[in-house]
Amino acid sequence: MKYRDLTDNWQLKQRTPEVELSADFMATESWLPATVPGVVHLDLLAAGQIPEPFYGLHEQQLQWIGERDWLYRTTFELTAQELAASELTLCFDGLDTYATVWLNGVQILTSDNMFVPQRVSVKSLLRVGQNALHIVFASALLRGQQLEAQYGKLPLWNGDSSRLYVRKAQYHYGWDWGPVFMTAGPWRAVRLESYDARLAEVHCPYEIAEDLASAVLPVNVRLENPAQAGAQEVHFALYATSGDVVAEKTLNVQGKTEAETRFELKQPELWWPHNYGKQPLYRLVTTLRGPQGELDRHELRLGLRRLRLIQQPLQETAGSSFYFEINNTPIFCGGSNWIPADSFTTRISRERYRQWLQLAVDGNQTMLRIWGGGIYEDPAFYELCDELGLLVWQDFMFACGLYPAHAEFQQSVRAEAEANVRSLRHHPSIVIWCANNEDYAVAESKGVSDPQITEHFEQTAFPARALYEQLLPEVCAQLDPTRPYWRGSPYGGASSSDPTVGDVHVWSVWHGGIPYQNYAKLAGRFVSEFGMQAFPALETIQGFAPAEELYPQSRTLDYHNKADGGPRLMAPYLVDNVRVPADLEGQIYVTQFVQSEALGAAIRGWRRRWQGRVASILLVLWSGSLMIVTRS
Repeated sequence: MKYRDLTDNWQLKQRTPEVELSADFMATESWLPATVPGVVHLDLLAAGQIPEPFYGLHEQQLQWIGERDWLYRTTFELTAQELAASELTLCFDGLDTYATVWLNGVQILTSDNMFVPQRVSVKSLLRVGQNALHIVFASALLRGQQLEAQYGKLPLWNGDSSRLYVRKAQYHYGWDWGPVFMTAGPWRAVRLESYDARLAEVHCPYEIAEDLASAVLPVNVRLENPAQAGAQEVHFALYATSGDVVAEKTLNVQGKTEAETRFELKQPELWWPHNYGKQPLYRLVTTLRGPQGELDRHELRLGLRRLRLIQQPLQETAGSSFYFEINNTPIFCGGSNWIPADSFTTRISRERYRQWLQLAVDGNQTMLRIWGGGIYEDPAFYELCDELGLLVWQDFMFACGLYPAHAEFQQSVRAEAEANVRSLRHHPSIVIWCANNEDYAVAESKGVSDPQITEHFEQTAFPARALYEQLLPEVCAQLDPTRPYWRGSPYGGASSSDPTVGDVHVWSVWHGGIPYQNYAKLAGRFVSEFGMQAFPALETIQGFAPAEELYPQSRTLDYHNKADGGPRLMAPYLVDNVRVPADLEGQIYVTQFVQSEALGAAIRGWRRRWQGRVASILLVLWSGSLMIVTRS
């Protein structure tokens, strides 16, 4: 199979509503150079059309971007030889969010979920010479508001309430730690695949023996177009970290669309979290062959480890345990919540990811929780976690709201879940699938959470239980039964704040105003969120605030503190524990000092009592006052 990334010749233009769409695409003026993968804001910034979004009060000036429709166009050349392949497929790894696509004037795709990759067979529409690809992105903000008007307003914390109807990164609508930037664009790769036959999927749901002395590796392969290409065999080769082949096998696949085999390993090299052992990664190379040689090749990296989530009744106290075992060893899951590294994630390089994740490793962190209001992260993120030995708690992308569950919404969520579970399930770093962030807590705050109701959730005031208790666990059980599934974070018994079962979010310190010295008494089995706000470093503040605004409670500094009542909540923690200086540098120091003392009190007090504490947040996305564990 051949891949051709369609990264060249892209242009961007704001939609002109009064002009017919086809004429708007053919216009010769107002087009700007565009980068793909990319989003509108970054192209406008590169063209000098808008100021730096994160600086000063610029966020306010840029809200119009999310209220407009945007056009993308490109052309690409094809030769007769390239068109000779049996199949040509246009692949869109991510379209943000409401997108309609035309190829050579023919509509080929509509998409309404930025988390669902799309594949479209286009051989019959392509031609020798120049081909034209057009995409229109409708305003996700306006579409969401239309859906909300149709179905009704739903309760939530943070952001515009219409976000609940839109399968888009929820933090784009603003959060209590970040700005509102409603992005649009082909945010992940666009490419043309040409092939006669291909390996559509390779999956290896391995099992490690209880005594860790052996491993069984079943390999399942799904083929596309094998008969047309005369596919004859599939060859499997398993490589150790040394590069040696430790197992291989060849299967005849003539007349088949599926194939399966299995390997057995004695004394496998086991994958561990970084502070418990090494991270060996096997390579499983699968090759599809035909009469003329290789048709397709697929490589999968495998970290072999035995995973269990231990929830057992406790004899000495109420409730049950909640901790992870890797290779029969209980793991203390100290770490951080991971929010997206930028409002515009396409400008984050693999090296930047490595630098941030290395900070977590160097800080002796073991687990990162991928927070449910963000994105399913870039492949580089998970690959680096595999290499570095960082565990990942993976939320599905739902946060702080009572989401709908009508048929069309469920259909979209199912496609999203299936695509991302298939894509991510081979990563040893991922140790749990979690349905959402704080949605059960929102339901409880509104008095609509009734654990006695066990069916027909769509007819209740908490319809998304159909997603969290039926659809998502069904997808995970079918596609990845090797990992535990958890209904939400926090979640446990009859109440999501029950400290004797499941995981909890401890915000009685900070939001509740309780002294941080009481952290040790705030018991829970697994704390998956807590934190204390502080100013970032002066260097960071100078990067977003004009010189004349570099003083405490300046308009810019207060604007960049997105936490509701942030300065007011911070004040008693300062007054109760330190003398508060009047200058900015002094306040930076004392807020960071108090934050350090608070996190230290929690970590020291909790480590003696249970297996997890995940602080909020690892890094700075929007420079302001944040619950950061480290600053990049």
